[in-house]
Amino acid sequence: MSITLELSPDIEARLIAQASARGISVEELLKVTIDTLLTASEQSSSAVLSPQERAENLSTGLEATLLKHCHFLMKR
Repeated sequence: MSITLELSPDIEARLIAQASARGISVEELLKVTIDTLLTASEQSSSAVLSPQERAENLSTGLEATLLKHCHFLMKR
């Protein structure tokens, strides 16, 4: 599936910087981020969490997913 998004120059620059820092493409960073968001949402839908708890879970899940993905890419 293709999706077109209009991003502000600031968001675009931040995406490029994050992807570059991880050694992956912006597309791959977005795929991993979206997958992490969806997974976190599915996991937390059964529990009622405060906004702070949701943010902490998302941050932790995103970091773990990105680390796993980067480790996989480094093995190639």
